[in-house]
Formats: sequence, structure tokens, C-alpha cells
Amino acid sequence: MNPYIRQQVENMVDQAETFAKGCQKAALKDDGTMDLAEQYTVAAIERVTEEFVKGLKKIC
Repeated sequence: MNPYIRQQVENMVDQAETFAKGCQKAALKDDGTMDLAEQYTVAAIERVTEEFVKGLKKIC
């Protein structure tokens, strides 16, 4: 594989994982706990991010 494309895929994986972690921290930031709506949203973000990352890793 083209090394430049590989690097871009690896960068996107890192960014996606950072995004998911940031959303989880953001949900806790305002009051220190996650209400049901925040839990649902964070779980959905983590699920979709995991699928995205898994797809990207298949490319490499």
C-alpha cells in the first residue's frame, strides 16, 4: 500500500479514537455523571466509531 495513504488511515484511526474519548469526557464534564440520554449518545458514538475504526484497519 502507498505509505502516504497508510499514514493518513493511521491518522484517521487516532483521530476517531480521540473523538470518542473526548465525547465521553465531555458528557461527564458538566456534572460529573452521565444521565440516560448522555449514556445513550456516548454509547452510540463509541459503537459507530468502533465500526469506522475497524473498517479503516481492514484497509491497512
